Amino acid sequence: MDDLSVDDFISKLKDNTLILQNKDVLLDRLKNNESAYGILIIMNGVKMLNDKNLFDEGGCYCCQQKN
Repeated sequence: MDDLSVDDFISKLKDNTLILQNKDVLLDRLKNNESAYGILIIMNGVKMLNDKNLFDEGGCYCCQQKN
């Protein structure tokens, strides 16, 4: 799946539990992404999941990419 469609996929799937069981995939995409816009789109999707720990961990990857 393209990074730019992650948030759309999450909003249409409407199954946060299933996605959160595979949150390592999202974190891996954030960690290895070289596109700032792609990271922001993925983080929008992560935000929709309402999981504070996942959002915080994703935010750490965003800050690492910024540096």
